[in-house]
Amino acid sequence: MKKGVLLLAFLYSGLVFAENNIIAQYKMSPGFTPNPVQVTVSLFSDGTVVKEFQAPQNTIKYTKEVIAKISGTALLNIQREINRIPYNSKLIDLEPKKPRCTDAPTSQVAILNNGQSLVSYLRSGCHTSTLQYGIADSFNTVMLGFAVLAN
Repeated sequence: MKKGVLLLAFLYSGLVFAENNIIAQYKMSPGFTPNPVQVTVSLFSDGTVVKEFQAPQNTIKYTKEVIAKISGTALLNIQREINRIPYNSKLIDLEPKKPRCTDAPTSQVAILNNGQSLVSYLRSGCHTSTLQYGIADSFNTVMLGFAVLAN
């Protein structure tokens, strides 16, 4: 009996972490820092939200854990938001004349669909870019909220 339960748990964990069903991701690279830890938060097609922390050269232990499970209704609403975003949308720098900076953290939100990735939010070089006409703002807010949960 115990072996059966363990087998089911193992199979379920493989489904949760299978990369082919990630529908959206938030990624953050810390820039120049003495302790560079990359953070990834993934939303899976079953509503599971997983965070991953990873540092180069294994200076910090790699972790991967479930931080949330959203309801079917919430997931449906997120998928509706995603479906209304055209894949040919362009990122627009919100302040193109603002000076750039170096060694700053970089973060992005991306929609993943059938092997394609559409970046809907990018914070890099002290500049923020989002998809034209604000068409992904609601979606970006949700994904950035998941990133806050991960910390």
